[in-house]
Amino acid sequence: MTNPKTLGKVAPEPFLELVHQASEVHIEELPGGNCRQFYVALRPPKPVAHTPSPEKELASHPVEYFLTHAGVLLENKEYVLARNLYSYVLKTDIRSEGALKGLGTCLYRLGDSGAGRKCFKALWELYGKEDSLLWMAMAYVAEKDDASALACFQQIKSPHFMRSVDQFEYYREYGNCQTRAKDYAAADILYRKALEVDPTNEVIHVNLGMMEIQRGRFESAGSYFQRALRINPSNSRAQCGKGIVLAETGQEKLAKEALWESLDLDSQNVVAIYELLALCDTESEIMLLRVQLKKYLDRDPKHREIRFALAALFYRENEWNHCERELDEILRTEPGHLKAQKLKVELVATRHRN
Repeated sequence: MTNPKTLGKVAPEPFLELVHQASEVHIEELPGGNCRQFYVALRPPKPVAHTPSPEKELASHPVEYFLTHAGVLLENKEYVLARNLYSYVLKTDIRSEGALKGLGTCLYRLGDSGAGRKCFKALWELYGKEDSLLWMAMAYVAEKDDASALACFQQIKSPHFMRSVDQFEYYREYGNCQTRAKDYAAADILYRKALEVDPTNEVIHVNLGMMEIQRGRFESAGSYFQRALRINPSNSRAQCGKGIVLAETGQEKLAKEALWESLDLDSQNVVAIYELLALCDTESEIMLLRVQLKKYLDRDPKHREIRFALAALFYRENEWNHCERELDEILRTEPGHLKAQKLKVELVATRHRN
């Protein structure tokens, strides 16, 4: 302890500051005297260990430390945390190949395909890696820009040098773009190459089946859907495709069964809903479909395609007010919804005739 001091010999404010800072305080009253006197012993504060600032703490680690930890987060789908680490690395090295790819992937997975695409574009321009073109194309697909996506796919010359998982994505997404462009021959080749990479992938069998439906080859389409269901009996799209094939070949009862099963597997399967909308003809079936649509909208009131299906069902049943209410709700949030615009015109004309 410091040497004892009497209260009367120390000014109050500095003394209180000493007491406040001391690690230990001992006070003893002295006997005798005309006034009360005290000894006050103070132990100085313990030295505080120096702790580096968070910025200096981070700067003490090499870049590989952050890339490794960000990669672990990315593999575990912790995209926000991984994004933050990759962004930190890019602040220190804007050309970091690993950070650019990682950040682009995180942004793409988080739904910001435009920002992710910029990272992949920078990767392509800096390093010329063809997997950058693949991810750029996938970002364009997410933005519904198939023309730009196809331009990226067409620049890829050596997909066999990619990792197998990237090879599969390349053939699948490229095939999807060609299907939407109605180049079925090219899409067929690409889908089959995807199956060479992953022969048991149910998605490709479903895609081939849907493409065969567009080509009017229903027997071939049915075989693809059956293969997909053998791999995964719970595949809603395969069950839906099976229902479409059955309907097209005149087997409506079996088609309805398959389509209802598809909805049981995935209540968001809009294709199955529209197919049932066209096939359901009994009062009980229509009521069941109406209940299904309303339940879905209770969970997701912003799903415009489901709401349009309900509006179409009301129109078919001559329930004009209910139909108009659903159409107005769609057009309130998306004034350019073409199908809703068209049905609204038909609704007005039908009401006028009646």
